[in-house]
Amino acid sequence: MKLKLKYVEFPTVIAFLIGALVSFTIMKIQKSSQDHSPNTYALGVKAMGAKQFDQALKYFEATALKFPESPHPHFGTGWALQTKGDLNGAVAEYQKSIDSASDVLSRSFFNLGVIQQQRKNFAEALKSYESVLKVNSKFIGASYNLAFVYSDLNQTEQALKLFLEAGRVEPTNASARYYAGQMSERLSNRSEALIHYKDALKISPNLKEAVERMKALKGK
Repeated sequence: MKLKLKYVEFPTVIAFLIGALVSFTIMKIQKSSQDHSPNTYALGVKAMGAKQFDQALKYFEATALKFPESPHPHFGTGWALQTKGDLNGAVAEYQKSIDSASDVLSRSFFNLGVIQQQRKNFAEALKSYESVLKVNSKFIGASYNLAFVYSDLNQTEQALKLFLEAGRVEPTNASARYYAGQMSERLSNRSEALIHYKDALKISPNLKEAVERMKALKGK
């Protein structure tokens, strides 16, 4: 029985080096090609080095207004606030930095995993998808693709576990239940496979593969 694997792909995310999230780390961000004003983030870093913390804070906050989804200005703002003794404000800014950085980081790991999976470099793909889930445990695409990797590595029980988890996280995901049925068949658990195929057909009555497997199992 050969599985028809379908990889879940996201649009390519530009490779991105994330600066270390520790105090007094100097980072740089690229100036927008359409922005001809001075690089306010670099000015903020320079002001921090000169211990001009109020001025640095103004530069970092100005950068955050221009690039609200970038982790760097939030890091800089947190750094300045921490140095000034505003720990609550620093924590809030560091969290913004972590949240925005995590999104780019998890999607970069994900896309890397897709490439490795397509090249059948399953050991490396497994590492990439696991890295995604360490950053964002709710990234369903990574769990889904990781299940396929485990399937390709003949670690069927682990693949089944992940397909079932994908079905729990996405109640309308008929494919996850279909593939759970496939894994159950591989484990020679006919009754469980039938349950998963039935669940898939409740969601998607015209899912051809599930219909065919149901007929085949009932005919045995």
